[in-house]
Amino acid sequence: MVGQHIGSGKTADVYIWEAGNVLKLFKQEVPSFLVDQEYLAHEAVMGANLPVPRTFGKVESEGRLGIVYERVDGTSLIERLIHQPEAVTQLANEFAALHRRVHQAKAEKLPGLQSILKRNLHVAEPLTADEKQAVATYIDQLPVQDQLCHMDFHPDNILYTAGGPVILDWMTAVSGNALADVARTIVILKYASLPPNLPEPVKEGVIAIRERFVADYQRAYFAEEEERESEMEAWFLPIMAARLCEGVPSDEKERLVLEIRNRLQA
Repeated sequence: MVGQHIGSGKTADVYIWEAGNVLKLFKQEVPSFLVDQEYLAHEAVMGANLPVPRTFGKVESEGRLGIVYERVDGTSLIERLIHQPEAVTQLANEFAALHRRVHQAKAEKLPGLQSILKRNLHVAEPLTADEKQAVATYIDQLPVQDQLCHMDFHPDNILYTAGGPVILDWMTAVSGNALADVARTIVILKYASLPPNLPEPVKEGVIAIRERFVADYQRAYFAEEEERESEMEAWFLPIMAARLCEGVPSDEKERLVLEIRNRLQA
């Protein structure tokens, strides 16, 4: 039986479930294939010995699909950044190390990155048909790999528990090039809109912390392979274009479209 509601996200609500577990109950507009994709991805990730909650099967409740997860308690990385801004470099280093650990795993059984990017690109508004075709052709020229990519790796999906950090929300996980996953993280952090009602001094402080965090994360991730940083930048164009289908706020969409068109014209 569904218990107390304890959280909500863009795609799902989270409730207390039996045996001390939690139920991630997806919103009705989420297609069933995405729920299946998250479940299969999580099964693959558990086999890679990564710090993730265990899964205990899929269920249906109140006409909605859900996945039962092990309950993990802690504070998100975003909360730590808010309350410990002086620790931004240390937290960025830990974030980068955790991301590199993800990329050490193989993911042959997950959907391929390039095919997912093209699927999302198909409904990326307001790009024109010619612009979409140009980005699709560009995607075909990028190197194919079979590394595990989370593709939504940001501070709100990292939970610090008593046993260490845990990685949440694997719905978008794919098999692909790790550099695309890094590019995706940078795009999310750099372009994500802030709540419009934030007081200006608070907004300025958040932007400063975010910029420092992104710079420190990028430096830490490529500390031992500086030459790969320029290779990663090649992924910004398709990552930005594919993100347009995600219902991002209008101001964020405008910034992304401007950058996409600048890159297409370069």
